[in-house]
Amino acid sequence: MNSTVSTRLILTLLLFAFLACRPDPAVKGARPEASAAAASPSSPQPAPAADTRQSNFVPDPNETSEDFRDRYHRARQLMGSGDWSAAERPLQDALERYPDSRHLHQLYADLLWDRSENGKDRALLRQAADHAVRAAELGLQQGFVDVRVADQVSNDLGLLGDREALNRIFSRLLARDSSSAIYLSYGSALGRLGDPRAEEILRKAVETERDSSEAMTAYAEWLLDHGRDAEVLTLVPESAGSYYLHFLRGVALERTNRPEEAQKEYARFAKYSQTFPAPQRYRVPGSRIQAAGGIRFTAEEGGRVGRSRRP
Repeated sequence: MNSTVSTRLILTLLLFAFLACRPDPAVKGARPEASAAAASPSSPQPAPAADTRQSNFVPDPNETSEDFRDRYHRARQLMGSGDWSAAERPLQDALERYPDSRHLHQLYADLLWDRSENGKDRALLRQAADHAVRAAELGLQQGFVDVRVADQVSNDLGLLGDREALNRIFSRLLARDSSSAIYLSYGSALGRLGDPRAEEILRKAVETERDSSEAMTAYAEWLLDHGRDAEVLTLVPESAGSYYLHFLRGVALERTNRPEEAQKEYARFAKYSQTFPAPQRYRVPGSRIQAAGGIRFTAEEGGRVGRSRRP
């Protein structure tokens, strides 16, 4: 298993712990960005389950046959072990037999994303997006929205630049579920597209759930990316419960010429940055306090722009 897939799998398992009440998040293999977006400061990362059949997989009403479960879990186990290519044929065969399985479309979307090499292969990325959208539609038909599927749709359509399809599916998702998580997925994709509506949607994500560090992180990053540093200090309180939010406050403070306060904020994130580096774009040119504080940054920008899972 290469290091990229290994990192993705670890982040997947954290997402499973965070969304344990939602159906089948355990094999999300490729989308979370491998940076500061990874872990809670208070919880160790869980070890992989020995048998994926014992995970909290909750089948939909049309997914209850033993044949379906055998096919699904076989593909899932192959992906969980890192043998993604071997999982493709079983998944294709399963989808031929069960074309309306939400979980199979969701799983195949992940596999295609991995094959696309983080979206570099546009044809495979388009296929991944199509399966993610289909999974979202099947969920809507059953009356619910799966946050993880919404993230897949956000990532893939955002990378494709398919604004029309993005707006179409998220108008339906938000009509069913106007939670902070869905606003966040939508706003993240709009931000990637440079759409001016991104700020409004990200603000709604924060307003809908004031305690969401994910929503606050995404909006704070958007503000920093648009040179609105002072507003970050209004948005993110000194008592923020996320190490990464303290880092973002530090960037805003340093950019607004408050180096002593920035140094204190950086110190709260420095240790975590050794494992979960900060995005390169927040390296302040010539910053002595970032260097002295030992802040580690990603080698390059890339990966998924979606819901932030930062410590």
